[in-house]
Formats: sequence, structure tokens, C-alpha cells
Amino acid sequence: SVADEAAKKAAEIADGRECADIVKINKSGVEVSVFKFAEDKSGDKVIRLRETAGEEKTISVMCDEINAGFRCEIDPYEIATYRIDAEGFVREKFIFE
Repeated sequence: SVADEAAKKAAEIADGRECADIVKINKSGVEVSVFKFAEDKSGDKVIRLRETAGEEKTISVMCDEINAGFRCEIDPYEIATYRIDAEGFVREKFIFE
């Protein structure tokens, strides 16, 4: 299935590591809950972040494996999803993927 294939590709990137070991956040109280390939088979990657401390923050997100880095703002307890294309262009998504 598409979901199985996406999980397999994400596991290849992760190579047994946790999301938090691949995607680095510069502030505490923000967790990486998802790092995977987009389910549409485009090759884009999806990073989902979750604010856990109840504080608005401006954070830096770095992922060397996909040569991407960006700054973003996250609201208290927000779940934010970002999609990164092959050129490293980042855009926020407002639906779960």
C-alpha cells in the first residue's frame, strides 16, 4: 500500500534513529512528532512539530539529512506541519499529511 511504502522510505532515511535525532530544534518544549516522505510519492518530506510547554516560540529547525533549515513560530500546544521539497523549499501545511 502507499502508506506501507511511505513508512519504508521514511525508515530508510531514519536508519533506526528517532525523529528527534534527525530533526534538530533549538528550543525545549517543542517535539518532532513526525518525519516522513509525503504520501503522494512526490519525494517531498514532511516534518510535524508539537509545542508542549504552553508557550509561543520562535524556533529554528535543522535537518542535515535533507539539507533543510528554517525558522518558524509556533503557538502554545500547536501542532504544525511543514513540507520540504527536493530543493529545500519549506511551506507550512494546514492539514495533516
